[in-house]
Amino acid sequence: MKFYKIFTTYWLLLIFVFFTDTSLQGQSCDCTEYVYLNETSNNGAVHKFEVNETFNEITDAPSNLLNEIGSPWYSNAAAMEELTAPHGLGSDLNGFLYIGETNRGDIRRLTCDGEILPESDFVINDGGYNIASEGNTLYVNSRQGEATYGASATEKETASIENGVYAYDLCTGDPLGYYCFDNMTYRNDWGMFLADDGYLYVTSNNDRHTNDPTLENYIYRVDINSVPLSDINDTNPDCIAPLLTQNGNNEPQIGTAGLPVNRIYGITVDAAGNIYIVERIGTADETPVDDNGNPLTVLDAARILKYDSNGILQAITALDIDDGDGGWYNAIGIYYLESTDLLLVSTRSPFDDCVSLFDPNLNYLGAAIGPTGSESTAKGISILSECCPNPSTIVIDTLFCDLSYPMEIFLQDLIDCNGIICEGGWTPDAANTGIDFNACNNSIDINNNMACGTFELFSDGSNALAQCGQFSVTINIETAITPSITVSGSQNICVGDALSDLIVTSNSSSSTYQWQTSTVSCDGPWTDIAGATSDTYTPPADLSATTYYQVIVAEMGDCATGSCDVASDCITITVNEFPESKQLCQGKTLDLIAETGYTSYQWYKDEVAIPSGTTQTITVSEAGAYIYTTDGGTLNDGCTNQ
Repeated sequence: MKFYKIFTTYWLLLIFVFFTDTSLQGQSCDCTEYVYLNETSNNGAVHKFEVNETFNEITDAPSNLLNEIGSPWYSNAAAMEELTAPHGLGSDLNGFLYIGETNRGDIRRLTCDGEILPESDFVINDGGYNIASEGNTLYVNSRQGEATYGASATEKETASIENGVYAYDLCTGDPLGYYCFDNMTYRNDWGMFLADDGYLYVTSNNDRHTNDPTLENYIYRVDINSVPLSDINDTNPDCIAPLLTQNGNNEPQIGTAGLPVNRIYGITVDAAGNIYIVERIGTADETPVDDNGNPLTVLDAARILKYDSNGILQAITALDIDDGDGGWYNAIGIYYLESTDLLLVSTRSPFDDCVSLFDPNLNYLGAAIGPTGSESTAKGISILSECCPNPSTIVIDTLFCDLSYPMEIFLQDLIDCNGIICEGGWTPDAANTGIDFNACNNSIDINNNMACGTFELFSDGSNALAQCGQFSVTINIETAITPSITVSGSQNICVGDALSDLIVTSNSSSSTYQWQTSTVSCDGPWTDIAGATSDTYTPPADLSATTYYQVIVAEMGDCATGSCDVASDCITITVNEFPESKQLCQGKTLDLIAETGYTSYQWYKDEVAIPSGTTQTITVSEAGAYIYTTDGGTLNDGCTNQ
């Protein structure tokens, strides 16, 4: 291949990097899963069980899965009758538990070490069967304003409007709005489950108290991150359509759609989106039916059903019709335990399993918690992963880059745990600037790009039910803006030519610099150049091959370690070898041929354009330095050949 000197046009590669730097100095967490279980009778109690992390469903007895903490963890009698019939079990990202005093009573807040907060600190004047939360919002399948069994049709109609899922602000306790569900009728929304992906699942069962044969079972699914709540005063809202429906009085078959005909209660979802529900045969004032729609005399018989995410029935247990022989008779609540890939099912029977254990294919494994043999009635069931910091003293530096203000951030989200550090309390430093602390939900509002603050989570470990002992977690928080930069210095030279400096300009006087080089391409890999830490860099004079450069420009934090960085455009220094020399005898001519593959050419002699030199091949008769450009390229200073 012959070339003399070729100039072409180069495009620069643009690289922009924006990120939040969170530095965790040797931090880890020791986390344990706990199962919480409401006991609605026998004076009311809440039980807490530690999940055995080494449990093996093949080799271990089901009773080895759960180990009780406290006796019980929360006793209503010992707590001045605060929770007489606890209903609903929800938790927030700070590890607070939310439990209703009754299914109609106020919702109270409890700490994970068993302390119930006074109503002067927190209360929601509502009640329901199930409770869940996301961020600063609590969701309740409300029984607010519910009519009694003997209510008139008008009262029931009014109650059905209020019997959706209500949302409440966890700081103020004020209602934010509610979700309405198509065809949901009075007292029907027992089951509710909020999945990690933000989908809320709600059941509506065909309540036999109404003696209305047209009522059917439904399951609803709503994305709380995209579907807005209806206004609290809206009596004609847009309602959510069912995801799954009952197929008349026809029982669903494996591989088909359709919900069962008897009442459905608890609902849960596994990591793959499979849906599990509890079906139970009502109570004495209802008219239950069997799988074929025939009347049944056995009350409170129950079974579990599994549907895929599209509503196709995958598996179903037998109908447990015997109380006292071990099993899931009178089942009501259900929860998927992801860490063990197992299902926990609570029952209302004091003589059968208190909590039954199933695998995801609905094979019954036995009793995780055996019969209580008393008046105990288990209902709500929930799971929380609770963590202790390790080591017990931790400092976390967090620098946020390019936030939009104001910005709300939950302090718990800045701790890198696979669960929640729920013990202890947060304290803001008095010298914090540009950051407001919200004690009601342990969040902060960052107000500007000069914000700087320190927050400490501390526990002395003195509570009798505390799991962690004494610890301290300190979080240093700062904000900064990533610099805006421009860079110059791309060159096209021959071996041995003088090189111009590479220059970067930043809009910040406090920026730091680190120049990098690559001999491969503008995609790297990049290597830091030792000592090249100013806003200019002079490449080495002995470059013998094309070389690529970029500079990392950073804005460092003052209150927290880390930086807001940006990588510059790529700078290319193209190094050309000397052109090929040819000898020309006096009185003779010589053909010079440019490379093929271009649409236009322009030849130069001693850097002066040759008017007729616009073809790939030219014939010359004089000595000189002949150079050509292609496809409209421009002539730069460069290699010469006399």
